[in-house]
Amino acid sequence: MCGIAGIIAFDQRNYQVIEEDIESMLKLIAHRGPDGRGVYISSDKRIGLGHVRLSLVDLEGGQQPMYSFNRRVIVVYNGELYDYVILREELQKSGLKFKTKSDTEVLVNLYLKYGDDFTDYLDGEFSFCLYDNYKNKLFVVRDHFGIKPLYYNVSDGVLTFCSEVKGIYGNRFIPRKMNFNVVTEQLLRIDNGSETIFDSINILPPGHMLIIKDNTIIEKTYWDIDYPVDNNRNFSEKSIEENALMIRQGLENAIRRRMQSDVEIGCFLSGGLDSSVIASVMQKYSANKIKTFSISFENPKYDESIFASEVANFIGSEFHKVVVTSKDIIDYFPVTNFHCEHTVQQPDGVGKYLLSKYASGFVKSVLVGEGADEVLLGYPWFKTLKLLNYHDKKRREQLLNIVKQRETADKGLDLTISDIDIAERDKLKQRLGYYPISWDNVYEMKKFSTDILSDDYKEYALKNDFSYSYFSDLDLNRIQGRNILHQNAYEFFKKTFHVYLMQYLGGKSEMANSLESRLPFLDKTFFDLCKNISPTQHLFGLTEKNLLRRAFKDRLPKNIVTRTKHGYSASILEPFFKYKPDYFTYYLGESAVKRIGFFNYEKVNEILKLCRNSSLDEQTRILFERSIIFVLSVQILYDSYVTNFPDGEFIKGMA
Repeated sequence: MCGIAGIIAFDQRNYQVIEEDIESMLKLIAHRGPDGRGVYISSDKRIGLGHVRLSLVDLEGGQQPMYSFNRRVIVVYNGELYDYVILREELQKSGLKFKTKSDTEVLVNLYLKYGDDFTDYLDGEFSFCLYDNYKNKLFVVRDHFGIKPLYYNVSDGVLTFCSEVKGIYGNRFIPRKMNFNVVTEQLLRIDNGSETIFDSINILPPGHMLIIKDNTIIEKTYWDIDYPVDNNRNFSEKSIEENALMIRQGLENAIRRRMQSDVEIGCFLSGGLDSSVIASVMQKYSANKIKTFSISFENPKYDESIFASEVANFIGSEFHKVVVTSKDIIDYFPVTNFHCEHTVQQPDGVGKYLLSKYASGFVKSVLVGEGADEVLLGYPWFKTLKLLNYHDKKRREQLLNIVKQRETADKGLDLTISDIDIAERDKLKQRLGYYPISWDNVYEMKKFSTDILSDDYKEYALKNDFSYSYFSDLDLNRIQGRNILHQNAYEFFKKTFHVYLMQYLGGKSEMANSLESRLPFLDKTFFDLCKNISPTQHLFGLTEKNLLRRAFKDRLPKNIVTRTKHGYSASILEPFFKYKPDYFTYYLGESAVKRIGFFNYEKVNEILKLCRNSSLDEQTRILFERSIIFVLSVQILYDSYVTNFPDGEFIKGMA
């Protein structure tokens, strides 16, 4: 993984790109690539491309920007192509020349052979910009699932793009402003899939590319998820045991492909099913002990390291554990929030940041379990959907009550069973052809969380029906007629997964510490296998990831195979009061809150006082604490990106 940046001026008479412009962007994302840096400026000074490198493949020959053998094509590339060795052999047979052993040059030659259709042959995790200087044409591309980030801004006839927002602000002509309408939507847990909280800065959606030619920009979908129409003829006819074997073979192939590297690769191991499976397979195919990394929280309520240690001992890996205290969570919350570039309502991403910081002292890359819940329908809310749609009314109500009691006992899980007006659900279902379970969150947040907003933004939150804009760019032809679980998985992939999960709990926490993550559950071939298996086999009764459990039951301790879903978790607000009360003075003081003008200071202060009151019931406390964390998050982001935007050396020191 690396970092890329670029500026493309449609008219060089109004803007000429110089090397210092690109260098200023690269300095702000230097943490993504400590092993090398390169810049390309076109002869007419209309195009500037930059790259910072974290070297994993072809350590000597993979420098970027990379040129084709005939100097026609220039590329800056972040990511990995996992079938590049096979593609390289095929391209060589067709007469194309190679100077290096890197996957980047495979990408270049794929374009030379296939032209605009070259994206049809890509399989991996990537974002890149490819420039054909013969045709004066550029392609800015993001991978199928949005694993690698790519942001862009278009203003005054200039396109600026970068792996991170902070890099875009390295372009001195782009004003640093926040879009508080989007911030309001994120309070309601709405991510629209393309807009960010930073004014006029968008994130390129998964499977999309920008094509720049003749001073115009065209956004094109080159790939999209396509679940089968919901009838038995369209799903695999194999038995559960046969499909479990297919899952095992497919996932092992995905993991082995991601183990290809010229440097050592480790594994994040939580002790949950997903990461345990990955670690087990890695060890199976490794000649030496793999390095596994786990986090241990001082609070036993949140600590799962005992399970991770058990798995490590069982498979024979070299186990590393980093102990994280409540004070650590508080100390590193601002820098984690700064790097994720998104509002948050819980500090759980700090654990991932600190684990990455520790692991980067041993390896340059790790395999991680993100994507498993999306691909294998493992989230608790998939159970809710199944119960709401598959059972007769009386039995459904009984089961919902049972599951609600079970899941709400564990405050680390969010099983969405809302008491919203059924008429609201039916109205949305009639319009879309399905009911999106995510919208339960929106209705509930409108009821319980908008009081913290200033009057104008509270009115914006309460009076707008955001469903029209939110669903307007979803391809309903890929939703209607599908299984209810696939319908909601599609929406989650398109909206929330790549915008929030991949930024806060995913790659940015790792890359802030110069550590690459690879996601075998989001292998495109493995995904195609899983989507063509009936959801009733993945979610068997109320047992999530049924096929995965069956597939690897002989490779892990029994209690790990039968464990229910767990993820990294951390306590919410108490440690802030104990260790960093000055945060509330600096970020949530009256002058700080009123300077921005987005929040209602009196209401924020009232909720903050209530959160200090231990007599609050647990559910109310959680709602209030999440509201305060959200306010704190917004204030930190505003302070970091608008008021006191740091330079590259300061960011380097933050990590």
